[in-house]
Amino acid sequence: SVPMTPDHKIRSASISKVAVGMAAMILREEGVIDLDESIGTYWDVPVSNPAHPDIPVSIRTLLSHTSSLKVFSWDTSRAREDVRSRLQSGSSYMKAAPGSSKAWGYTNYAFGVLGMTLELAADRYLDDILDEKLFSAMEIDAAFTGSGIGGTDRIAALYYHGGAVGRSVP
Repeated sequence: SVPMTPDHKIRSASISKVAVGMAAMILREEGVIDLDESIGTYWDVPVSNPAHPDIPVSIRTLLSHTSSLKVFSWDTSRAREDVRSRLQSGSSYMKAAPGSSKAWGYTNYAFGVLGMTLELAADRYLDDILDEKLFSAMEIDAAFTGSGIGGTDRIAALYYHGGAVGRSVP
């Protein structure tokens, strides 16, 4: 094992939600997205909570963790077609209205849906948007994929709950 230095790259986990939010605001300023429109517009399928079909599941509700999407487990597929199918399934939603405090659920899955929605709207990867508009100007070497950064030999090991350790560039 190599001692960590200030030059090591560290996985930021949930803090990456801030970067996704910044990408959303960049795309909003560019007129690419509407925060309150149904995300179905970007997925090109009808998306709605069947208990509240007139209240859109929107980028704003995804950003605020109030989309009403259920909190899915870590092993739920994030493949685009699986997500598209899940967005159309009534069983994927809580009974609470999107945007309401009762619909709140801190969910990594829904933020993945948000990231995919932004990429669909912009027809670009979030890594490219953030690098062009933010990270390059700040001289930050960051990416959502480990292989998207320089110095992959300096990626710090991940320590998991329970004591497991891992390191993966892909």
